[in-house]
Amino acid sequence: MRTSTKPLITTPIKQVMKHFVTLLTCIFLFYGTVAWGECLKGDCVNGEGIFVNSDGGRYEGTFRNSSPDGPFIVTWPDGRKFSGNFSAGIKQGKWTQAFADGSSCDCVYENDKAVMGACKWKNGDRYEGELKNDKMDGSGVYDYASGSKYVGSFKDGKRTGHGLYTLKSGVKYEGEFADGQITNGSITWLNGDSYNGDMKDGKMDGRGVLQRANGEKFEGDFADGKKNGYGTLYLVNGARYEGGFKDDKKDGAGIETTPDGRRLQILYQDGKLVSGQK
Repeated sequence: MRTSTKPLITTPIKQVMKHFVTLLTCIFLFYGTVAWGECLKGDCVNGEGIFVNSDGGRYEGTFRNSSPDGPFIVTWPDGRKFSGNFSAGIKQGKWTQAFADGSSCDCVYENDKAVMGACKWKNGDRYEGELKNDKMDGSGVYDYASGSKYVGSFKDGKRTGHGLYTLKSGVKYEGEFADGQITNGSITWLNGDSYNGDMKDGKMDGRGVLQRANGEKFEGDFADGKKNGYGTLYLVNGARYEGGFKDDKKDGAGIETTPDGRRLQILYQDGKLVSGQK
């Protein structure tokens, strides 16, 4: 059975991050003393009040020394609604954030910075994990609406470090990620085939080992998901071929070892035997 070389990333990471950054506005407005705006009701200096900022943001809660201090509800004309706690103008603890398009994000703040989050987008994608600078950073889980799932490390909003990416089909990619893409690790297919080695754009690329479920094995060079370069192909009957490959076909000079141990010097071109001798 031919092993699929379908790219790993079914949802482009740039698209994912654009979506994520658009939603995760975990830092917003109030820093220290209330300045631009108007106190509509109550005491916005030391007491309960409603303050409307210059951008239309409506802050309702307790003020101390002109700064938000305690539980607050913040709403905007565009439909956003945030609720959580301030301490001397600094966001602390859990903040629940809802958006007009149905997206939502629950963030945990420490000293005005979001450190954890559980977010859901209108398309059904979900993320739960660590945050830094309002991006996925640290350990987390990203569930795609398509049914795929990534569990592992993030850096600056991208899959970076060790992780496990499982497609809806059940195919698994596990290893080291950089800039959103897996660079080295393993692929496990449902038919029992497996690969371990270098990768690029979700495909076998570089040095690696491809193990077939039927016992056949290839060790060598890959490019664009295919055997390209030099390698050794081990057949189930005990024979093996050492030599060049091009687009999964034997190509160039090589040595074939028969099941009974004979070594043959041969030459292939585009998978076809050109010459050979004992």
